[in-house]
Amino acid sequence: MVLQRAGSHVADHKAIGKIIAEYEPDVIVVGLPLSLNGSESHAAALVRAEVAEMERAFAVPIVLHDERFTTATAHASMIERKMTAQQRRQVVDKVAAAVLLQNWLDAESYRRNAAAANSINQGSANADSAPTDPVESGSANVIEPGSANSIEQEPGKTTTRSPLGRLSERDAS
Repeated sequence: MVLQRAGSHVADHKAIGKIIAEYEPDVIVVGLPLSLNGSESHAAALVRAEVAEMERAFAVPIVLHDERFTTATAHASMIERKMTAQQRRQVVDKVAAAVLLQNWLDAESYRRNAAAANSINQGSANADSAPTDPVESGSANVIEPGSANSIEQEPGKTTTRSPLGRLSERDAS
């Protein structure tokens, strides 16, 4: 959900409080406007101050996530869909917010999968023959030729999908 700012922190926080009461989110994701080189600008400091206020006002965890390129990605997506400049202006903030949230969800999924894999690896650190190949370890899905998920592949190749959805090929031997 994208909140249209009212120009007053009190009014904005009241609106956010209503949204929290209605939707009961587990977390609030706020875009952090970093410079292209990753450094924090004055705008980022303002966002951090606003988030600090929100953390005092609400019992919901608030996370900051890098918002670089979200607007550019939103514009590119809308241009690809042949939206006019006027149409894009009307929804660009909502689309950029969706891009930000999807980026955060992807990063969170990656962090959780990495933590789980790390936990599994630490648990089997003493095993002499712990498989490291995703197919051998069972942590990847093998896509069989002719299945609904199959991909054009060369004879003698096996295509796998990792828990993060990445595809890789290896010799079937």
